[in-house]
Amino acid sequence: MNRLRFGLVGTGPWASATHAPALSRHPGVDLNG
Repeated sequence: MNRLRFGLVGTGPWASATHAPALSRHPGVDLNG
């Protein structure tokens, strides 16, 4: 399976508290930055 690589930019506290942790736990996602 190909992995999706991306970063969150200018997303504020919601991204830090909820979106980034959930995305980083997904096996098909590489969260960079």
